[in-house]
Amino acid sequence: STKLDLTHTVVTKIEIAQGPGPNWIPLLQLTFTDGSFQYINLAKHNRKQVIYIHPVVTYEVKISLPDFGELGYDTSGLGISLFKAHGQVLEDTFSTAKPVNLFKPGYGSATGYQCPPTTYRKLGASGSDAAGCCSGARCSSETGDNCMCAPCPYPYVSRSGSTGVEACVCPRCGDGGVAWQADEKCDDNNTAVLDGCSNDCQIENLQMCQGPTNEATGVGQPLLSYSNKDTCLLLGSFWNAFGVAPFAARQGAVATTHSNALWITGGAGTRMQLFYNDAWYEDTNGWKCIPAERTSTCPASSLTWGLASPAKLSNSTAGYVALGSYPPRAFHGAVSFNGFLWVIGGADRAGWYLSLDTATAQRSCTLVGGNWACAPDRSFNDVWRTSGTPSAADPTTVKWTQVTASAGWAARAYHSTLVFKNKLWVMAGATLTYQSSGTQTVPLSDVWSSSDGSTWTQVTPTAAWGPRQGQAATVDPTKAKIFLMGGLRWGDRTYLNDVWSTEDGITWTLVMANAQFGGRWLHTALIFQGNMWVVGGMRCGAQQAGSTNGVYEETSGACSEVNQQAGHFYRDVWVATQGGAKWDLSTSTAGWSGRGGHIVAAWDSAGQTPPLPVPRNNLWVIGGGGDYNTANSEVWMGFEF
Repeated sequence: STKLDLTHTVVTKIEIAQGPGPNWIPLLQLTFTDGSFQYINLAKHNRKQVIYIHPVVTYEVKISLPDFGELGYDTSGLGISLFKAHGQVLEDTFSTAKPVNLFKPGYGSATGYQCPPTTYRKLGASGSDAAGCCSGARCSSETGDNCMCAPCPYPYVSRSGSTGVEACVCPRCGDGGVAWQADEKCDDNNTAVLDGCSNDCQIENLQMCQGPTNEATGVGQPLLSYSNKDTCLLLGSFWNAFGVAPFAARQGAVATTHSNALWITGGAGTRMQLFYNDAWYEDTNGWKCIPAERTSTCPASSLTWGLASPAKLSNSTAGYVALGSYPPRAFHGAVSFNGFLWVIGGADRAGWYLSLDTATAQRSCTLVGGNWACAPDRSFNDVWRTSGTPSAADPTTVKWTQVTASAGWAARAYHSTLVFKNKLWVMAGATLTYQSSGTQTVPLSDVWSSSDGSTWTQVTPTAAWGPRQGQAATVDPTKAKIFLMGGLRWGDRTYLNDVWSTEDGITWTLVMANAQFGGRWLHTALIFQGNMWVVGGMRCGAQQAGSTNGVYEETSGACSEVNQQAGHFYRDVWVATQGGAKWDLSTSTAGWSGRGGHIVAAWDSAGQTPPLPVPRNNLWVIGGGGDYNTANSEVWMGFEF
């Protein structure tokens, strides 16, 4: 059957499903009074689809088959059920459906009736234009004043309250009202560029443009775009909460998509006292709860989390090999490559447990200024992998295999791990070594690659970007380049905001020396919706008075990389254009609190096999630390406009 809903005198949405019939009808045609029409592509039998159509003001809606010629389509399986046109109900079959007059006498008789956008007022009886047929801008009654609303001839438009057909004019970009007749997608009352709505009224990259915001709900009202100027917002401005994940609060965990699921490995708990070697997966990508508004929330139960590999402890590397579990760690690398999920490098805190009895044998932490001063101080250069499929011997747990106990590169954490040109890549980071006088930190600037995770080749010992840790890196597949940005230069405690790119890992090009997102480390970068993003992160220091765009200055004694709670934790989202040479602030106050060492993951489930009931392309923020004393397991999804 076919269900057509018309609201606010504007046709905006149609819900269609074809019932059983000998032939599938691929196309319908909607014809409107102003002479315009729109084709509707139909899905296969018994599949409901929601289609948003031109917001046309019309006297009648005629539903018909386009002229296919002598193709012999059978319409017996297609009907209109509960056709609602502003209080009028038409229940009929497709073959006998009649056009419906949306301005039938009696409609809109309530006080304050106003003709909708793209129409003008005229006398109903004579049909002549009447500038004064209604007092003021509104009619007290449509029929009482013998007035009616007439749609402008296609493709002309007017503004609500217009009188006389002369008010119907060609649509003009920048006049503050969207005109679909001119293929406008937005109109913010100007013809400027790079403000969300372009100079030809097209929505610019990663923008959402909508009508005025409802002050009570904070939600935009797209229908009002046709008579009011748009407000445009960057994608990533709003986030929907999905509750708290079932795993322990953590920072320094790493996520990647693998085998039709989002996998999360490792991490460190609050105050870095505990480290984890479990593996969790989520396989719905949020399709069970799709937020309708930017302020909507979803229950934690709408995500399906599974524990693939529970936490296990041993006193030796051999013990972990026997357990089929990688040793606990945080700030490591994790990627999906050649059919396996990989865990590479990372760090824990030497002696954080001394036996299987973790409750009594933890190495104690010291207090600095009333705060715990635990920190990772033992790094790894091992490589582990799993197929993600449980073994026959233990169907509840996936098994991890040690590919190498000692890769060719120096042990490290806070490094970048990528898949690029069909190889695993490791770059930058820091070697951490426990000493009684304090952790020895050796920052790195080398780049390594491997085709199997066992044998590694040094691509360059000293990349042009210099030693750093806690940077962010991502691969742009459309440009076939690695991008690396930001991080902490340990020697002089400089927080970096430079952007570099490479096509081979050897030659690096400085794209931008001082990106707009400001110096930071423990942030995340990724490619989403075809653009590069930077999300969150942390730095020591205090913001300069009156500064914007993340300009910070050091405050003596206020913060250290160990005692981080005195630093600044970002809750911002940045999106790059011009190949990383320009960064736009999507929001500085995301729904989630400021954090570093968090997970940001993009997951496009469209086309996966088997398919999800509702394919989604989502951006997720999970966990992280808001200061050194806290970690969390919150789950947030970027609102999909």
